[in-house]
Amino acid sequence: MDLRDKKIGFIGCGNMGGAILDSFAKRGFISNAYVEISDISKERQTLIRDSHFPYYNMHNVYYNNKALTKWADIIILAVKPHQLEAVLKEIAPAMSKNKSLVSIAAGVRLSQIEAWLQAGEFGDYEKVFRVMPNMFMEAGQGMIEICRNMPFKKQHAEEDLEIVKQIFSAGGKVMVVEENEIDAFSGLAGSSPAYMAKIAEAYINAGIEQGVDAERSRIVTAQLFRGIAEYLDNGGNLRDLVEKTCSPGGSTIQGLAMLEKSGLVGTIMEVIKIARYGAAGLGQEK
Repeated sequence: MDLRDKKIGFIGCGNMGGAILDSFAKRGFISNAYVEISDISKERQTLIRDSHFPYYNMHNVYYNNKALTKWADIIILAVKPHQLEAVLKEIAPAMSKNKSLVSIAAGVRLSQIEAWLQAGEFGDYEKVFRVMPNMFMEAGQGMIEICRNMPFKKQHAEEDLEIVKQIFSAGGKVMVVEENEIDAFSGLAGSSPAYMAKIAEAYINAGIEQGVDAERSRIVTAQLFRGIAEYLDNGGNLRDLVEKTCSPGGSTIQGLAMLEKSGLVGTIMEVIKIARYGAAGLGQEK
């Protein structure tokens, strides 16, 4: 799918919006597309100009969301859930049926997004998407889930979906899901970079405590995470890995016994559950 000459507009460019832009820049992904941004923060506007303008056919940081919407073919809403209603009602008069609208706001359903767009000239939008990215997009290793409003009535509906998939694949792996699944994925993937960072930090600190210098402890920890990722990608069985690593009465089995006693596995499962229902609730907050 060719993104040449596509006009992609970002409304909001905070941490997640910036991570998406960084994924574009680092992979040279859409050098033939046009990217513009609207952000209310003057500090962010300056940062965007300094850090992102060299990578794109980018000429403006807009101060007016409606003007950006009129200009863009694809509008990516990278604002907080509690800000989404006001932004959608603001841009609705500038929307048209040939534009694609992408929201990364957790917990706000497609039906609600469509309802807030009713102030526009067109009441029935066919190209509305929800996307759940995560911060690993900065490293090109994000996990991004996409769902769309159904049914797609437009003749070239699959083409529209492929364009959105291609945009976000700059930052990692893309998966198309049903909307009733996306909150679960939010807990499993959207929030998890923070949890995995804490686990990695514990590994690094444990290495330092045992006399390994900080830099080599970081290298070892990174390789361990790469190893388990590759093992899973290749269809490896986790129980087999545990059994192969352990020997009867050995140090590994003693460590596993401590893990079981600490309740770590149950805690992780509970954390993911809390994040899932927390994400669902964000769309209800004002």
